[in-house]
Amino acid sequence: MRHSEEIARFSSLEPQVNLLKEKLKALREKENAPVFFDADITDFTQHHQQVLDELQARERQLVLVQESLPPVLYKETVFTLLAWLQQCEARLAIPSTAVTEYPTMEGRLEDVKVMQVALAEHQSEVDYLTSTVDQVFQKAPPEISHKYRTEMDSIMTRWRRLSTTLGEQATKITELMAKLLQFQNDVKTLRKWMADVDVFLNEEWPALGDSEALQKQLEQCTALVNDIHTIQPSLNGINEVGVSLKTEAEPAFAIQLQKELDELNAMWEIICKQAYAKKSALKGGLDKTMSLRKEMAEMQEWITQAEEDYLERDFTYQTPEELRKAVEELKKGQEEVHSKELKVKLLTDSVNSFISKAPPAAHDALKAELVVLTANYQRLCSRLDGKCKTLEEVWACWCELLSYLEQENGWLDQLEQKLDETESIPGGAEELCEALDALDTLLRHPEDGRNQIRELSQTLMDGGVLDQLIQHKLEAFNTRWNELMQRAVRRQQQLERSVQWTQENDKTLCLINDSLDATNRHLSAYIADHIDAAQIPQEAQKIQTELNGHEATLADMKKKNTERDQSERVAAQIRLIQKKLQEVCVKFRLFQKPANFDLRLSECERVLWDVKAQLGVLDIRSVEQDVVQSQLEQCMKLYKSLSEVKLEIETVIKTGRQIVQRQQTEKPKELDDRLTALKLLYNQLGAQVTEGKQELEKSLKLSRKLRKELNSLTEWLAATDAELTRRSAVEGMPSDLEAELDWAKATQKQTEKHAPQLKAVEELAEALKAVLRGQESLVDDKVQLLHCNWVAVTSRSEEWLKLLLDYQSQVETLDVNMKVIKEWMEGAEKEMDQIENQGPNDPVLKGLRGDLEVMHGKVEAVRVLHQGLMGTCGEHCQAQLGPKLEKLNQRFDSIAQRITAGQAAASAVEVEQFHSEAKIWLDLLEEEEKQGENLKEEDFTGQDGNCEEGAVKELLLKGQKLQRRVPDLDKKEQIRIKHNQLNTKYNSVMVQYTVWE
Repeated sequence: MRHSEEIARFSSLEPQVNLLKEKLKALREKENAPVFFDADITDFTQHHQQVLDELQARERQLVLVQESLPPVLYKETVFTLLAWLQQCEARLAIPSTAVTEYPTMEGRLEDVKVMQVALAEHQSEVDYLTSTVDQVFQKAPPEISHKYRTEMDSIMTRWRRLSTTLGEQATKITELMAKLLQFQNDVKTLRKWMADVDVFLNEEWPALGDSEALQKQLEQCTALVNDIHTIQPSLNGINEVGVSLKTEAEPAFAIQLQKELDELNAMWEIICKQAYAKKSALKGGLDKTMSLRKEMAEMQEWITQAEEDYLERDFTYQTPEELRKAVEELKKGQEEVHSKELKVKLLTDSVNSFISKAPPAAHDALKAELVVLTANYQRLCSRLDGKCKTLEEVWACWCELLSYLEQENGWLDQLEQKLDETESIPGGAEELCEALDALDTLLRHPEDGRNQIRELSQTLMDGGVLDQLIQHKLEAFNTRWNELMQRAVRRQQQLERSVQWTQENDKTLCLINDSLDATNRHLSAYIADHIDAAQIPQEAQKIQTELNGHEATLADMKKKNTERDQSERVAAQIRLIQKKLQEVCVKFRLFQKPANFDLRLSECERVLWDVKAQLGVLDIRSVEQDVVQSQLEQCMKLYKSLSEVKLEIETVIKTGRQIVQRQQTEKPKELDDRLTALKLLYNQLGAQVTEGKQELEKSLKLSRKLRKELNSLTEWLAATDAELTRRSAVEGMPSDLEAELDWAKATQKQTEKHAPQLKAVEELAEALKAVLRGQESLVDDKVQLLHCNWVAVTSRSEEWLKLLLDYQSQVETLDVNMKVIKEWMEGAEKEMDQIENQGPNDPVLKGLRGDLEVMHGKVEAVRVLHQGLMGTCGEHCQAQLGPKLEKLNQRFDSIAQRITAGQAAASAVEVEQFHSEAKIWLDLLEEEEKQGENLKEEDFTGQDGNCEEGAVKELLLKGQKLQRRVPDLDKKEQIRIKHNQLNTKYNSVMVQYTVWE
């Protein structure tokens, strides 16, 4: 409302403003009014209109704010909701979750649920407030929206806290009520169970002699103890729940809970002690009643088991070990039975003592059991003693039988040993006669021991003791007796025949020995006189027949000796004669060997060694065609020599193999090695000569082709190098760069074209080096020289092309950089012209100065690149690039000066300082204007007046400049108004000064 009145009051001043404009117009028509009047009235009018516009805008804003405010219902709802929240929070401040009597907790839970229902009923109010605040937030200004948003956030925080608190309290009270109810039910159930147990524990106990009643009550008491162990965890759980409830209970109710727990635990301890005590007493009484019965039963069981083990078991002795163990077992059982006599006596005393104390009903049964026990024990001792004596007698009979068997088997061992000795004696007549006499003496042995063995065996088998074992031993003894006696008879007959056969063999071997001595003498004489079998074929045939006959006779004698249980002496004589026969046969084979074979073999070896000595000519390696041709001719001569001697060598080797095969030499292994060496040497020499021939032919071919390729490539490299030298001798860069580049690229293509030719030369060189083996340097020197020339010429060509391309690239780079700089300079000139026409623009000016720093670097780079080109690329480059760079530098320096001298936007300090100084001067001028009628002449003629005039003009000039430098229109308007006020006031004072003059 007040703002509307202000607008109306301000609008009412508009007629006065129009009247002021009309007065100024009239003043201009009547006389020459100062120019600053026009400026002042313009500024005043604009300022009036600006203030009016601002007031109207403020009015519209206030109307919008008023329209966006929430309705009255909103405030009423907020008031009602806050009051209800405060009431609920006050009720919840009182603790209500402590454990107490169950009905009280139910009432508290009902109160909480009522508040939760009320909370749900107020939810619509919260939703209304939320939507209203959202609408205000969309329409109202930020400060008003923030106020309502803060208020609503506070309400929602309290609302959510109340909702959470109610839910937590309801949950906690419910849990505590359930826990309290369970606790009370468990305590009630446990108390009832302990009351029932107390009735059982206070029942009367039965007499100690009533074992069945004692056993029944003991079982009931044991079940009770098991129940105590089972219920103990439940009691522990009740205590834990009670302690937990006590920590969360009210003090009075906590004391009640503790008292109830103490009473429950005390009753439990009493029940446990009574149960354990009754169980122990019942168990002791039952143990005393059953102890004697148990001992008597165990003793009777042992007697029964002993009868089964030692008396009633059917003992069958099939091995001596079983018989021995049975004797030992019965002796041990006898000792064990007699050792139980003391225990039986003690048991009898215990039973009699118990009978005297036990009820009469128990006397007869216990006494009858004791009588039976003692009678069984006495019978066991008597039977066991008789059986033990019988087994000892059987064991003695078995030991006597073993003794007779050992004696007779010893005689049989002597007889078997003698028979084995007669089988391996030498085949002489005297030795055979002595063995025959010893065998006859041993066979005269008495048969008393054998009869005793038969009688003892029959006695034991009739008693069924070791019958199978004795039958087996007896059969084995009789079988061995019969076999050895039959063998002895056969051996007697064999020894008699062997004596006769030995005498016949000695005579035959003597005749063969004499014949071999005579043949050996004849063959030695023939060999000494260099006579072979081919010269006397009839004598050779005769000797061959005799030797074959002797060999057949000796083989037949050896076979018969083997068949007649081979005699070592006879076999040794036969082996000696066979060895002598082999020596004579060897000498006979020497007699059969040709006489001139050794001479022919030596001649073949000499020819091959001569060829081998000349193979050195093949090792000379060269790449000269004349040398290689001469080597090839020498190789062909060696090849011809090997061809001529080939047939003789094959014949000698064939004959030598036959001699070795027929054993016609004393050293067949040595001869075979010589023949093998001869064959290997011939094959080796043939392979070397053939290989040398092929390599020389290949070397000659490769040498010719390599020389041709080397000459061709060397001529091209020389021509290219000369042309490169001529072109690169020109100072600086060539004037026709394109033509020079075309020639360099063409040369590069020719280099690529000749690269396969260089590779072909290297491949030829590698192939030739493989043939030369060890003399590769002869080829490496030529190829390396060619490769060096290639690298030198191609490197110079590539460097020349690279130099031309680098120069071309530098020139293009220089042109591109100069183009970029020119484009920037054109844009900078346009922006500077715009700034000078429209006033300062700090962002644009700052950007230009930043770009200027960057462009300084680019211009400097262009200058450095230009200087480099000017110093290395000759006069042609200087004449082409110099004027362009000079023009660029002049234009860049001019633009840089304009950007550097450009005025930046006025700072807030400068604007504030201007307003401060203008206010001071306005006050001073106002004071002088009011006191104008009191001014004196000296006040206007002094130097202070001049100083004052200069300072005001300087401040006015500063205001004009600030108007151009301030980008903000409002600030610019304020400076303009202040400038006009100062100018108007200054002109008014100066008018008074002029009128006074």
